[in-house]
Amino acid sequence: MNPRLPFILIRCLLLLAASSATSAFAATSISQFGITWTFSTDKTVGQFVNGDYWVVGPVTIISISPASTTTAGRTINGSMINPLAGLTVPEGFDSAMGANTYVAALNVARPGGANLSATNPLIVPPSSSLISSISHPTPGIRPQLTDAAVLTVLAAAPPANSFRPPYCGPNKTIIATEADIDYSKVRSLPKPSSTPDIAVVSSHFVRPWIDINTEWIGREWHPSNNQEDYGREIGKQLSEALLILQLNFTNAQKRELMVRLLQYGMDIYGSAVNGGFWRESGGHNQGRKMPLLFAATVLNNASIRAYANPATHFIFQEDRTTFYVSQTEVSFTHSKAWDPDTRAGTPEAYEQSDIGTAEWGIHHVRDPSADNRYWGTVYRDIAGSATIGHILTAHIMGLKSTWNWPPAFDYYDRFWPMFKDTRVGVNTPSRFERDMWIAYRGTDGLVAVPTAPKVQILNN
Repeated sequence: MNPRLPFILIRCLLLLAASSATSAFAATSISQFGITWTFSTDKTVGQFVNGDYWVVGPVTIISISPASTTTAGRTINGSMINPLAGLTVPEGFDSAMGANTYVAALNVARPGGANLSATNPLIVPPSSSLISSISHPTPGIRPQLTDAAVLTVLAAAPPANSFRPPYCGPNKTIIATEADIDYSKVRSLPKPSSTPDIAVVSSHFVRPWIDINTEWIGREWHPSNNQEDYGREIGKQLSEALLILQLNFTNAQKRELMVRLLQYGMDIYGSAVNGGFWRESGGHNQGRKMPLLFAATVLNNASIRAYANPATHFIFQEDRTTFYVSQTEVSFTHSKAWDPDTRAGTPEAYEQSDIGTAEWGIHHVRDPSADNRYWGTVYRDIAGSATIGHILTAHIMGLKSTWNWPPAFDYYDRFWPMFKDTRVGVNTPSRFERDMWIAYRGTDGLVAVPTAPKVQILNN
C-alpha cells in the first residue's frame, strides 16, 4: 500500500468538504480571461458567484502570464493590488497610457523591475485584490488595455456563493452572498416587443468592469474585451440591463444578469469608498449611480445606499449636472464672466421666466460658466441618452426619494419629449428605452402597470 495514500485521502476529503460549501479545490495555477497566475505550491482556490477567482493566502506567485515586460522604454501587462480610486490616481498597468501617470512601483508584476520567478516571487497577503492586465500591443491606442482579471486573496474560504469583494482598497469583507438577493425589489412588467435578448445583455458583464480613474482619462484603463471605454456606451449598456430586469422574466432567467449587475454595483461602491468621484465630465461619467443604488436596494444594504445620497456623497455626474434655474444662473449668463461652449451653436442665456426650471449643465458644479440654456448645447444629447434609462429604472423601482435629487427627475421629464421622436442613433435613447418610458412612466412619478405595454412605432 502506498504510505502516502492516507494523507492523499484525507486531503481529498477535506477538499471535498470545502467544495460542498465554497466550491474550493487545490491548484498551482488559475487562468481567467487570458491571464494565468502560477503559485509556488498548491493553494486552496475557488470561484465567487460571478465567476471570478479567490485563493486562500498568503500566496506566493511565481509568474503572471502574459508577463509584464519593458521594451523600448514601454512597460506592458502590469498588475496592481488594492488600487485607490479618484480623478488623478496613478497606475501600474501600462506606461503608454496617454494622459495617465504610470508609477513603476505600483506594478507588482515586476518586483525590482524583473520578471516574476521562483527566486523573484510576488507574495500577496490576505485582504488583497490582484488586478492583472493585458496591454494592447500598439502604444497610444485608446483604451490601452485589452483584458483584465481580478484574483482575490482571502484569509479563509468565503461562504458559498459569495460575491467578490470590490477590487479597490484593502477591505475584502464579503458584502453579500447570492442568498441575500431580494428579487421582489425588481418588477415583473410585460415586455415591449423591442426587448433585447437577456442572455446577450448579460454577456456584456461577464468580465470585471474597471472603474478606478474616474476622470475622462480613465477610459484608457477600460479593457476593450471587458467593457466599453466611453461613458455613453457604458451608460447605455447599464440602462439596458437595469430595465430588462424589471420585466416578466422568471427569477431563474434573471439570475445570471442579476448577479453580474450586482457585482458591478458593489465594485462602484468599492471605488466610491476609496475615493471614486464621477464629477460632471460631458459624455464620460454618467451611469454609475443607479447600479450602486440598485445593488443597495436588491441586497438591502444600508452602507451601499448611503453613497447614493447626494446630501452626504455628492459624487455622481447625474446629480452634479442637473439643477433648478435660479436668479444666480440668470444673472451669471448675462454677465461678462459667462463663457459657454459654442461648438454646437449660439449659446442662450437664462431668462427670468426660466427660474424654477429643471436644467442640465455640462460642468454645472465645478464650472457654471459652461451652463447654457440652448437645447442643442454640446453633450446634452450624449449624456441624456445614456442616463434616461437609469432615471426610468429609479421610477419603476420606487427609488426617486432614495436617489434624493429631484432636479434629475424633473429634468428628464423635460428631456423625454425633446428626444422621443428623433431617429434612433448613438446620441438618442434606444427603441427599447423609449418603449419602456411610454409604457411605464407615470405622470405622477409612479409607474402605471397596464395589462399590456404600449409600443410606439419609430422610424429606423
